[in-house]
Amino acid sequence: MRTQKLKRSMIIISMLAAAACMQFSSCVAPVDTSDLDTSIASLSAEIDSASTESQQYEGGLIKILIESRKQVLQNTKAMLEQKRTGLNRCIKMSYQIDGAPYEVPADKEDRLQKLDKEIFDLKKEIGKAESEASQYSGGLIQLMLLSQVATSKNTLAMMRQQELLLSNDIPFFALYADTEPSTKVEKPSVPKHTKPKKKQTEKEILEQL
Repeated sequence: MRTQKLKRSMIIISMLAAAACMQFSSCVAPVDTSDLDTSIASLSAEIDSASTESQQYEGGLIKILIESRKQVLQNTKAMLEQKRTGLNRCIKMSYQIDGAPYEVPADKEDRLQKLDKEIFDLKKEIGKAESEASQYSGGLIQLMLLSQVATSKNTLAMMRQQELLLSNDIPFFALYADTEPSTKVEKPSVPKHTKPKKKQTEKEILEQL
């Protein structure tokens, strides 16, 4: 009698173990995170680049803009890392907006195509502005151009954040805003016939920005 109970117990334990193994094996099935890995590595490189760029300035508007861009990049990277960790640890990621489950937009692919084009156009505008700024060795005009470039790079970082979150099915509230970021780098307007009363050094100009 005791032997039968022991056999019955062993059968139940074996069945439970088999069920657990089946569930575990389905959970630990290889998950392809190569796209996430590539995006995270790219963001890390951009963060390092922004840190190096920021060190060139002691203060002023340009440094503030660079630090702001770096924060956007770090936030984007953190979100993607969280997604990757969830996939690797078999944690089902779910999101809610105002208490309702987040649903991937039906026009996701159209939005991604639109963002891709806007990002491409903005990169071209930034390249032109950087090329123009490189023609000056210093002075107010160069600083104004560089501040325009820094502002546009911030816009680029936010647009890339939208693109990466949308492509990875992570909600981003700005996607549903009515306003769209500008993708044009405008040239600064400098009065032609005005002269400063006092000649300023580049350091003094930079501190004023």
